[in-house]
Amino acid sequence: MAYGTWGLPETAFDDFIKNNALKGCYALFYFRKNEAIEHLLFDLKYKRMKKIGRFFGGQLVAFIKANHLQFDGILGVPLHPKRKQKRGFNQVKIIGREAAMVLNIPYLDVLQRIKNTPPLSRTKKERKKVVQNAFRFQNTEPLKEGNYLMIDDIFTTGATLNACLKILPRGEKIHWTIVCIAYRN
Repeated sequence: MAYGTWGLPETAFDDFIKNNALKGCYALFYFRKNEAIEHLLFDLKYKRMKKIGRFFGGQLVAFIKANHLQFDGILGVPLHPKRKQKRGFNQVKIIGREAAMVLNIPYLDVLQRIKNTPPLSRTKKERKKVVQNAFRFQNTEPLKEGNYLMIDDIFTTGATLNACLKILPRGEKIHWTIVCIAYRN
């Protein structure tokens, strides 16, 4: 199992880097076919082994502490309600809630997936088009100034995270960092 921190390709987030809204893009593990991380993520998502999500939440906390990062809240990429109902849970939410609880910061349920996209690992279309307009920001109160962490399980092209970032508030005093569990190129 390859462990480390990989800087994710910043080219996927050019608009946010130019506006200083994105402070960093990282992955905790490198995703290789038929290796431990692939199996762990599969077991979490499809065999409902939620303890793996809590393990990844602990790994996320270790990364945050080791890098002396501080966040005012964590949010994860949401599943469409149909997929969530079929799976029974959102694996990213389990990871994020675990980390938020340990760090004593809120987990923000402010993103909603409004377009039922196919799993991007199986799509033949350009990922950016598949996730275009797939998310909505739903918050009753504006986000306060601060540093926020957005998490996802697997980073491949950045299309999903970019679609989320485009609808999230940003400004001089609202900043984002992205951490994914695994980076697959």
